[in-house]
Amino acid sequence: MSENVQDYLAFVQEKIDQAHQKENHEDLIFWQEEREQALAKKNYIASIEEELESESKSAFGRQVGGDHYKTMGVQPLEAVYANFGYDGLHASVYTKVLKYLGRKKDSPIQDLKKARHVLDILIEAAEKETDSWVKERPRDVDMPDLPPIP
Repeated sequence: MSENVQDYLAFVQEKIDQAHQKENHEDLIFWQEEREQALAKKNYIASIEEELESESKSAFGRQVGGDHYKTMGVQPLEAVYANFGYDGLHASVYTKVLKYLGRKKDSPIQDLKKARHVLDILIEAAEKETDSWVKERPRDVDMPDLPPIP
């Protein structure tokens, strides 16, 4: 919370106390209304700060290795999730993780971070899902044989 807002609220409280002591009802009403407005602003600022903090913690709100997806407005995996649901996102993340683990690029650490990031996106989506089949997905599903990673 901004110190300016806290300082202003302290100032307003002093004015309210002074108006009480002087029994100046006009000033008291004015400063009480001012306090209500300042508290509303304080709460509004707090809600924006909370929203910004939660966005920065969201896997959808961050990117590893550049900002080319973030500048698009909607990240491709967000579009996949919106259009094809959890299963579409699961398939996309699956292929991305294989890609990041299998390629030989300049920074294997960055590729591992990218793999972790897309898994974080999948985890976040799974936690949001209300369908019980996502959280209680059967584990006896036959998985296709995958070629070895080069």
